[in-house]
Amino acid sequence: MKLAPELKFLCNKIATERTRPALWLEAQQLRRDALRELSTGKPIAWVQDWLHGLLAAALAAQSKS
Repeated sequence: MKLAPELKFLCNKIATERTRPALWLEAQQLRRDALRELSTGKPIAWVQDWLHGLLAAALAAQSKS
């Protein structure tokens, strides 16, 4: 199964917004997590909403720093 481009973009965006040194590894893990969720039968829209939630949390944490 291949990750949809818009989900891949969200994974990269989340990893970029988080302030960890291993951004590439984090993006890879997010992609695997997204693929796992898709493989359980969750729709793309659900996974996209979940990733948007992670992005919002990363942005909120960054703004508090």
